[in-house]
Amino acid sequence: MLRILIVSVLLAAAWAMAANADPAGAGTNPAAAAGAHPRNDTVVVNRPFVRLGDLFVEAGDKADVAVAYAPAPGTRTVYDVNSLASIARANGIKWQARSWFDRVVVERPSIVIGDAEIMAAVRTELAKRNFDPKADIDLSTRGISLQLPADAPPKLDLQGFQFDERTGQFSGRLVVPGADGTQSVPVSGRVYRTVEVPTLNRRIATGETVARDDVQWQIARADTVARNVILDPDKIVGKEAKHPLAADQPLRTGDVRAPVIVAKGSVVTMVVQSPTMTLTSKGKAMENGAMGESVRIQNTQSKVVVEGEVVSPGTVRIAGLQPVHF
Repeated sequence: MLRILIVSVLLAAAWAMAANADPAGAGTNPAAAAGAHPRNDTVVVNRPFVRLGDLFVEAGDKADVAVAYAPAPGTRTVYDVNSLASIARANGIKWQARSWFDRVVVERPSIVIGDAEIMAAVRTELAKRNFDPKADIDLSTRGISLQLPADAPPKLDLQGFQFDERTGQFSGRLVVPGADGTQSVPVSGRVYRTVEVPTLNRRIATGETVARDDVQWQIARADTVARNVILDPDKIVGKEAKHPLAADQPLRTGDVRAPVIVAKGSVVTMVVQSPTMTLTSKGKAMENGAMGESVRIQNTQSKVVVEGEVVSPGTVRIAGLQPVHF
């Protein structure tokens, strides 16, 4: 109990000394006459130094006096009651702290240089080499974050850029000058060529015809595109879906087909042509057929099954000397 009482007395004495300090020259300083006191809030600075006016209200003609380095960009510095008392005493400011909790937080905003800005710098270097402007960039040095002062736009310089077009590997050093000094970090990674792939912008049901408005373009890494992926939109538009097709997915050659113009089970006209004559007969389609496809047809009279090429809706041309039995 006695120990607690002694500590309380000592704290009260220290507080009285800080609160009533009247440094030499304070009586003639306009700030002392006004009774300067801490701001008790957060102050944002956009310069390399902290001034008296940042820490104290009514600092008078000493408001522009620099008293400390500003915190690094993107960070903060806390000036507690003891720090403020020391700064006030050293600069002839009459200290009028009102509480042990008086404090000023000084923050310095920043511009963050991260992966996006680094990839933009790499893309600029690739453009100088006439490389694929839509290339996919994979940074090996991901997660870089440079905090730069917000009062001046950064100037990024990718120095010593090396690029192997065969392997796609690149390296260099990103150099960013600033008021607080130059920052630099190594940068490396790999570049992948890309291709434009036509995809669907909506789900297409089985048998539905793909319209031109259903097609959109997406960028994909060339090394991830399979050989059977359709890259020509004309091989998609006007075609029927052989099964349900999802949106935003590459289409393969087996996903679509030309529209069926001979339906399975329908009655078609079989045509046999020679230089001197043309014979026709009726038959039943044994399977669906699109323009130019080969389908099996059963003669409705003889029941003989032959193969023919679909040449128009409901018409199949029989080739060769098949036993049609007209």
